[in-house]
Amino acid sequence: MWCRIYHIKMRGLLVRIIKCYRLYLWIKILLLND
Repeated sequence: MWCRIYHIKMRGLLVRIIKCYRLYLWIKILLLND
């Protein structure tokens, strides 16, 4: 049970990191194109 909760939290953290990274790349591309 504890392992399952830990796994869900890790997945949520990974999704958050990916979203932030994609947003960062998108802003970087916009700044370079400007």
